[in-house]
Amino acid sequence: MVDEDHPTTSRRMTSSSGSVLCVCGAGVCLLLTSKSQANPGRSYYRCPASNRGCGFFRWLDQVRPDQLIFNIPQCGCGAGICRLDIKTTTGPNAGRKCFVCPIKKGQGACNFFMWLDAHSNAATAFQVK
Repeated sequence: MVDEDHPTTSRRMTSSSGSVLCVCGAGVCLLLTSKSQANPGRSYYRCPASNRGCGFFRWLDQVRPDQLIFNIPQCGCGAGICRLDIKTTTGPNAGRKCFVCPIKKGQGACNFFMWLDAHSNAATAFQVK
């Protein structure tokens, strides 16, 4: 959980460090740097939603490589990077993860869709829990 002991100086996200998708579904976590006395300069991920969102917090050095996603696809409609969704339907794809338009359904989302396991560089990636 994020608290005031972990203030930030920058929002950096590099392809070499990869990206973490927030467990609440708000999108790609912010990669920030601590200015606290206990952990100066230490990088961490937090929920991208405003007001710290769901409270997700993870030190960069505690994230395993198989928990990172590289090259998250851009949505074809130009709305930005895709968000990860989980198919809740029944059948063979129930629970399967996919990238979809970052705009919510019913609010102007396009029909962009890509299975996570079909996306190159992300075959074993998943959300950090």
